[in-house]
Amino acid sequence: MFSTILTAHDPAEGGMVVGLLKANGFHPVDLRTAAHATFAGAETFYRVEVPEAETKAAVEFLRAHGYAAG
Repeated sequence: MFSTILTAHDPAEGGMVVGLLKANGFHPVDLRTAAHATFAGAETFYRVEVPEAETKAAVEFLRAHGYAAG
């Protein structure tokens, strides 16, 4: 199972986070795209996911590097 640790609003940011995690020994999956419909139209966001066993450490790592996980 995997946990979403960050939601990015563009693929560049999501890809950068995935690369940062991989370079530091984590095992994120490729970006997963999700669409959400609102009154203003469709919104696309990108979920960064890691194995559940890495969730706590990955969230702490991202927070230490200025990313708000969630």
